[in-house]
Amino acid sequence: MDNRAYWVWLQQALGEGSYLPWKLHRDYPGGVEEFYQGGPRLWNTRRDISDQKAEGLYHFTLDAAQARLEYALKMGWQVLTPECGEYPECLRNIPDPPAVLYVQGQLPDLDSGPAIAVTGARSAWESSIRAAERIGYQLAAGDAVVVSGEAKGVVGESVRGTDVFAMVDVMNYSISYTVSGYTNHMSPDDHYQDLKRIIGACVSTAHRVNVIMPFLYESRQHKRSARESL
Repeated sequence: MDNRAYWVWLQQALGEGSYLPWKLHRDYPGGVEEFYQGGPRLWNTRRDISDQKAEGLYHFTLDAAQARLEYALKMGWQVLTPECGEYPECLRNIPDPPAVLYVQGQLPDLDSGPAIAVTGARSAWESSIRAAERIGYQLAAGDAVVVSGEAKGVVGESVRGTDVFAMVDVMNYSISYTVSGYTNHMSPDDHYQDLKRIIGACVSTAHRVNVIMPFLYESRQHKRSARESL
C-alpha cells in the first residue's frame, strides 16, 4: 500500500484544512499508518475526533483513498504529503499543513522565494479585477508565488477598535462543501476551525472579540423537510 493513501484517507475523512492529520502523524511512532491500523478501537479513544469525524473514518475506506491516489497519478499529477521530500518546508512548519497536495505542472519554490497572498472580494469592481490580474502577472513574472483561494469568511469592513461579534451554530450540518467531487457536511470541528480563522483575522486590531454559539439547529422540534424559521 502506498503510504500516501493513508494521508488521502485522512484528508477526505476529516476534511481539508483539518489540523488532525498532522497531529495524528506526530502522535504515533508509525505515523498515520499506525493510526489506521489501530482501527475503531484506537479511533474511539481520541477525544479530538468527534462522532461525525469518526463516521467519516468509517465510511471513506482506504481502498477508495488508494483509488483516488491512483487516479491522480494516472492524470499526471504529483501527489505530495508531509512525509514527501518535495513537500514545501514552509507548509510543513505551520500548525495545520495540508495532508495532501495535488500538483498539476511544476510546483513553485515556496521555501526560497517570496509568496504573496491576494485577498479577493465577492463583488469586486471590474477595474479592481483588472488591477489584481495585472499585479498578479507582474509578481509572477518576478518569480514571486501568488497564492489565493480557500477563504473561510469575509470581513466586510475595518474592525479596528471595535467590538466584533461572531455567531456560529456548530451543530448546523446542513451546510455542505465539495471536496474532489464529493459533498461533505460541516461538522462541529469544521465550524470551530472557521471560527478560529475569523478570530485570528480580527483579534489583533479589534477592541474585543465576542463569540455567540447557540445550538439553534440541534434544538429544532420538527422534521428537517424544508427551511424553517429558527
